Amino acid sequence: MSVLKQHPDGPRLGLWFVLSLAILANSTGCPKTSYDVEMSTRHGKVERKIVVSDERQPQGVDDAAKQATIEELLLSEAYGTPVERDNNRLLIAGGTFTSQLPNDIGGSGMVHVYRSSLGTLHVYLERFRGSDDLASQVDEITRASNELVDHAHEWVGRECKDPQIAARIHDYLESNGKQDLRNLGLFVWGIQVASSNLTQENLFDDMLSRVMQYALERNYVELDDVPDLMRLDQLDNDASGLAIVRRFSARYLAINVDDIEQVFPAMKSRPTFESSIREVISDEQFASLFHSVFRLRIFGNDDITVRFSLPQEPLWTNGKWVDEEKRLEWKGSIPPREDAKLGVLPTQCFAVWCEPDVDFQQAHFGRVIVDGEELAEYVLWEAALTDNESQEWNTFTETLTPEDDLSESVGEFAFSTTPEMPQVQLMDTPRRVLTSAHD
Repeated sequence: MSVLKQHPDGPRLGLWFVLSLAILANSTGCPKTSYDVEMSTRHGKVERKIVVSDERQPQGVDDAAKQATIEELLLSEAYGTPVERDNNRLLIAGGTFTSQLPNDIGGSGMVHVYRSSLGTLHVYLERFRGSDDLASQVDEITRASNELVDHAHEWVGRECKDPQIAARIHDYLESNGKQDLRNLGLFVWGIQVASSNLTQENLFDDMLSRVMQYALERNYVELDDVPDLMRLDQLDNDASGLAIVRRFSARYLAINVDDIEQVFPAMKSRPTFESSIREVISDEQFASLFHSVFRLRIFGNDDITVRFSLPQEPLWTNGKWVDEEKRLEWKGSIPPREDAKLGVLPTQCFAVWCEPDVDFQQAHFGRVIVDGEELAEYVLWEAALTDNESQEWNTFTETLTPEDDLSESVGEFAFSTTPEMPQVQLMDTPRRVLTSAHD
């Protein structure tokens, strides 16, 4: 006679996820690397210096070749020069760049300059690690979730000795298990994506609370289970670990805990239990699939600080402007190189700023009259002129003097060539910007 009892909740696949999550929640931290990037502009170029504090570097190694760590090799390749190493085990590299920035940390960066007679417009964009292929990440979570559930199907088919219980478990795995596992994976992934550009000191707490809320509402776990779950960090050396697994399993299956071995003989002892699982999926396979579903940064985050000294406060940026230092700052964390393309968006830094040509504006207008957003708009307008239009316009502005009636002079100007748009429309930006600024 079957030991199956009627139970409104039925068997729950989430047990194994909760157990794994509890172990991860109590795991110790790993060594990390800290990156400190300093940049400044000089004569239209960017001077960049990076200081790397790498806790993973070996100590006391005499062989020079062995001291060429991954970080050191990558920095040397990125900057094209040998990397300095100081007495505090810091790696230091630097260089000057005109457009494309070095791939020193992992990602892509650039600085672009739009030039005009009145000044320049600068755009800085850089991403660090992570992945911006969101569609592929969702597909990977779905694939790995389905594969894990397929392995659960296989294990139940091999080990469950009660056909009625096995049928119920199979039905549940297919109807709810895959969806719930995928949802939990998307929870974890989504939280990390949303916080990719933030300091993540509360990330794990927020993520764990959301996962627990999801699990509680679906009866995967109860609040009374938390002490047992926290104890699972002793699973490697505590014989009670299997007892906890047996007790949870019996409750989810709505059977007496003493009957669990009738349903799953593999739960007789820890060795037989682990052996039965490894016959279905290896430790490496499980770790890989678990990692693909939940995309946790299992190696710990690296720290990054970027500082960019600028001549004036940027027009637009996602960084913090420190006025007394005249510089932008970004601080946060990024996946380590081992997980460089883990399921989080790249950490993004950007800034847009203008630099008026003080000498030109003073010589022709008597003072700086165009700056800020108006200068940005003007620079983009001038950058879009054709070669002939640009030559005519520059010739015209060179003739202007502080004594001229700027509104009248600009209002009378017209291109001699036939433009792609009406003269009035083409000249709208410079007339509006220069006239309003001069007034």
